[in-house]
Amino acid sequence: MSHPLCKNGHITKQKFMTTNEQMELVLGKAKVCNSAKRPQRRLSRANWWFQHMREVVDRAVDWQPVRPARPQQIYFPE
Repeated sequence: MSHPLCKNGHITKQKFMTTNEQMELVLGKAKVCNSAKRPQRRLSRANWWFQHMREVVDRAVDWQPVRPARPQQIYFPE
């Protein structure tokens, strides 16, 4: 099956470039750019993260320091 612009596997020159005018791309309904919402989402995620980290720190257990180790004799004078 051949392409309509092709004859015997070659593109015909008269159908390939028939206009020198600028082409215009028309899209359907324009969508709202999601990047406009990005700073707000980033800020809310950061607030969520730091709030949870504050809760973790508040629930942390205070550990008693370990008693110092007993002295050891590691050198025997002769």
